[in-house]
Amino acid sequence: MVSDVFLSYGPDDRKAAIAIARYLQAKGLRVFFDQDALVAGQDFESSIGDAISNAQVVVVLLSSRSKRSTWVQKDLAQALETKQLVVPVLLDEGAKENWVWPLLSRWQALDLGTDQNRWNEGLQQLASIVSKAVTGPGEPKRVGPMPRALGSLALLAVVVALLVAFGVFFVLRSPTRDPGVGSTELVALFSRTAEAAMTSPSQPTLEPTAPVSDEVTILSPASGDRVAPLEILRGTVSNRSTDIWVVIHPLNTAAYWVQPKVTEIGGTWSSLAFFGRSSRIDAGKGFEIRAVVSPRGALREGDILPAWPDAASVSRPVRVVRAD
Repeated sequence: MVSDVFLSYGPDDRKAAIAIARYLQAKGLRVFFDQDALVAGQDFESSIGDAISNAQVVVVLLSSRSKRSTWVQKDLAQALETKQLVVPVLLDEGAKENWVWPLLSRWQALDLGTDQNRWNEGLQQLASIVSKAVTGPGEPKRVGPMPRALGSLALLAVVVALLVAFGVFFVLRSPTRDPGVGSTELVALFSRTAEAAMTSPSQPTLEPTAPVSDEVTILSPASGDRVAPLEILRGTVSNRSTDIWVVIHPLNTAAYWVQPKVTEIGGTWSSLAFFGRSSRIDAGKGFEIRAVVSPRGALREGDILPAWPDAASVSRPVRVVRAD
């Protein structure tokens, strides 16, 4: 079923989610709210995935209560992969401590806060945003993220850093990125060129030349996990000033793929990562992930390297398998 808005929230924010869903419904908008839409016996994850793909807007509720909700993380990963319009809604002052906030910060957020007047104004804004994105029943409108009032160059620099994980590999290496390319074009380019990375020449996995250290760890995914084409990686770092990059190696290839530079908050970090092509052609293939600390040379998101980059140290490896 096509809906105007998909509401993503953590279990501790259910009360706020109910209030927001009912407000939007009262405005005549079609809201996919799991409490209303899901029935006993349904395939929960499949139903949620379909609902996100068919929604025109994904509203993500963030609060200090739900700062480590894995459901919000999964919802966001799919919304980014399908290029939905995403609207972050901040429910309290601690909302930006949520581990997915660095990946949402490129969209203009609505701050509902705890003040009733601000709450009412925010709901009106939210209803207006969703209404403008709707073109008619059953006609989803694919739109890009809302620009923030920080200037187009700053915005696009952040967009490049976050979305390069969709699978594009630039052969030319440079410490800077082109701020003039929009996020929609980047995603399309990454999708087109992922083929080259996954079909690079066969080669046994190389060991890194840098020493292995626990200065940076990868918490999620864990070794043995099955991953979607687009995932949010999470980890810890002991030195907050450390320069961290994530490199993914499709096993049995000669490609060592530099992911977006990670975002670090309070000793934890997060990053987007792409595992193969978006179709099922790479299902069952293995990938090795390492976090790289203070690389010796300049890295650029999307580089394809012939080996693990030289660096001060690297994390312990995590090996995962692409799911169907």
